Amino acid sequence: MTSQEDGDVARMHRWRFDLVAGTVKEEPIDDAPADFPRLNPAHLGRSSRFGYAARFCPDLPGTPLSFDGVIKYDYQTGTSTTHVYGKQRYAAEAVFATHPDPTAEDHGWLMTILRDEAEGRSELIVLDAQNLDVEPVARVILPHRVP
Repeated sequence: MTSQEDGDVARMHRWRFDLVAGTVKEEPIDDAPADFPRLNPAHLGRSSRFGYAARFCPDLPGTPLSFDGVIKYDYQTGTSTTHVYGKQRYAAEAVFATHPDPTAEDHGWLMTILRDEAEGRSELIVLDAQNLDVEPVARVILPHRVP
């Protein structure tokens, strides 16, 4: 539920289209402010169990595009898992890269470039899409800060 103060904050919703009946049903998925939803590109336009979104940083309200983590949604169970990047670390949306020989829909990696304000640098991080509870599987420190 949104209040008057945060009515413009993006939150995840699902729309179900019944093409036979010509109806649409909208339902909220999460109360957490998030945007830029992604999924395994092999499932675009098809049924999908998992989705991912950039989590708005709760410490910087009103700051546009300040994301401090990524949320993984399991639409089948109605649960979610969040990977938080760390203090003063902000990123753009995560992109899903499918494993070359996938064994499940979420078998792949989430990649994003984040900026570390404390260190004054940027890095590419690679997360295991099946297990966001662990540290990144790879970090590439970039020679310049990426805004």
